[in-house]
Amino acid sequence: MPRPRTPGVIRPSCPRGHRGGTVWLDGFYGRNGYHERPRFTCVPATGSDGRPLWRRHRFTETLPRRHGSPEHPLGKRCPACDHAPRPDEGPQTGRGFTFSVREAAAALVRVGSGLSYREASRATRQQAWPTRAGAERELSRHAQLLMNYLDAFGDEVYSRYADTDWPEALVLDSLPQHERETLPGGAHKKGGRRTWSILAAYGYRGGRGKLWRLGVSGAEDAYEWERFLRTMPGQVGWVVCDQAGAAAIAVRRVWPAAVIYSCEWHIATSGLRWVRPTDVGDRYAEIVALVTRCTTGQAELDALGAALASLPEIPPVLARWHARQRRQLPALWAKHQPGMPRGTGALEHCLDRIDRALAERSLRFRNLGRLERLLAMLLLQLNGEADERCYASIIRDYLLRHGGRSPSAVGRWRSLADPKPAGSSLRELVKQARLRQEREKALAAHRRINARAAAAWHRQQRELTDRLVDASPAAA
Repeated sequence: MPRPRTPGVIRPSCPRGHRGGTVWLDGFYGRNGYHERPRFTCVPATGSDGRPLWRRHRFTETLPRRHGSPEHPLGKRCPACDHAPRPDEGPQTGRGFTFSVREAAAALVRVGSGLSYREASRATRQQAWPTRAGAERELSRHAQLLMNYLDAFGDEVYSRYADTDWPEALVLDSLPQHERETLPGGAHKKGGRRTWSILAAYGYRGGRGKLWRLGVSGAEDAYEWERFLRTMPGQVGWVVCDQAGAAAIAVRRVWPAAVIYSCEWHIATSGLRWVRPTDVGDRYAEIVALVTRCTTGQAELDALGAALASLPEIPPVLARWHARQRRQLPALWAKHQPGMPRGTGALEHCLDRIDRALAERSLRFRNLGRLERLLAMLLLQLNGEADERCYASIIRDYLLRHGGRSPSAVGRWRSLADPKPAGSSLRELVKQARLRQEREKALAAHRRINARAAAAWHRQQRELTDRLVDASPAAA
């Protein structure tokens, strides 16, 4: 007599589409010391002749459930609700994945919060494999776990949140990365040669702003900005950036009708460079406050002029800066539109947090695609959209659409990795940008040489013509 079926267990249907048979529990598989997964068997129905209609076979769910094994420090009970799960309960995992869907989502949230690949990988392993007190097991800190999950699910998660077109108003700025030199004492020397850069756009739609897009570039010239602005459709009518910089040149090429508004904070900061205590004496704090507020209105600009006029001697560079702003600021205020941004403060705050998150490892990145996915996770975190439960739902739907497997897990990871002969794709991007800039400089030098040669030739022709006219009989 066959054993009775375990009551209260919801058994999955046969993945081969067999109907009329019976699904039985068939123990567990995939034990790795701490975890195991339930397995099922499809028992066929019998026909009129008493023979089975198909061969019995084992199967698992599309997303197998992970249970704690007898060796697990917490046993079989769930650490969150202290419940021993049935075979149809428990955290779901992808096929061939050690960690659950929820743990993969938590890993993406961790890396978006600013943790390094190593720190986030260790925290994810600690979540899945808690150690007993005094245990000798040492969890690995290898960063490949986070890199794999970032490659597998980063694009899918970001695509659910990413905007598909530009808003009506944008704030543009960049965050360059420099090669840091270490001083003998161990401190880092300021400055250094620029390497790659982060191009950032903060958008406003319906009166609300958020970090709109981040991109990686090999330089900060007009070519890179134009490529960045053409990544999405849409017509932008208001842009805040440096009016004389490369971003403004790219904006004029992409959106000719857009109004370019200079950042008032950058204007005030440019004036603070020329205010020194040795030049203004005891009124240093007052002059700094007036320079900081002079971009907010005409009254504040006039107050700064009166304060400078009362000084015994005005620093020449500060006087020239103030005279230039007295000409330019009224024209800038005249084209301001109500409700539109006037500075890059919100974007500067985001870039400062990104800079702190990347910190010293900014020059250790090698893979361009993976770096872009990391910036996408940072963008979702800064916008307040990073949520472990939402990420888990997106990853679960993604795995179910592909039969429990990630298409990135097999052949695509090879295409995502940098090929050995070529080396780093990020360094190759910087190399191509520098070669392009060198070519542009060479072409500009040739144009200047040709322009000078053409001007000299025209001057010689005019002089020859004048001599011929002077020597002609009619002139005599």
